[in-house]
Amino acid sequence: MVMNSLQFATPESQGLSSARLAEYVRENFSVARPYSHSLIIMRNGKIVSETYRKLCSPADRHQLFSLSKSFVSTAVGIAIGEGLISLDDKIVEFFPEYLSDKVGERMRNATIRDCLTMRSGRDTCGLFGNQYRELGDGRHFANNRPWMQNLLEEELVYDPGTVFFYDSSATYTLSAILYRV
Repeated sequence: MVMNSLQFATPESQGLSSARLAEYVRENFSVARPYSHSLIIMRNGKIVSETYRKLCSPADRHQLFSLSKSFVSTAVGIAIGEGLISLDDKIVEFFPEYLSDKVGERMRNATIRDCLTMRSGRDTCGLFGNQYRELGDGRHFANNRPWMQNLLEEELVYDPGTVFFYDSSATYTLSAILYRV
């Protein structure tokens, strides 16, 4: 079964030492890091090392937990590079249809940077507190309103940019902005 179309190459053909690479794999794929199931190292677009734990294979499915934050932040970086957005853009600027007197001053000051750095001003995840449900078309609603409207109207506890709180709603907000631009 072909999992991908990536090419393999020897470490030396890509300017690496096999001995140093093997040492790196031993150090970074050790018993001390039991949650890593695989390690693939690429150089110049080619796989130079591929290692799997005992009883793990490329065909295995794995929970990725917060990998969406990595994908979204990469997409934000691309959008910034293309001049579509900037780190200091205010979140509310992308959702004018949800601006009302219910959107607080703190939320009006929250930026893309604040969401990327998990300093959006929240002290709880904005998604889970509202009992969101997913409709068949992928939209999330609570109280029969779009989730972005609910997020914007929530009162923030802290000034954006001041307190770190791990919050998945920041990632959802960034993905909604990316979708818009």
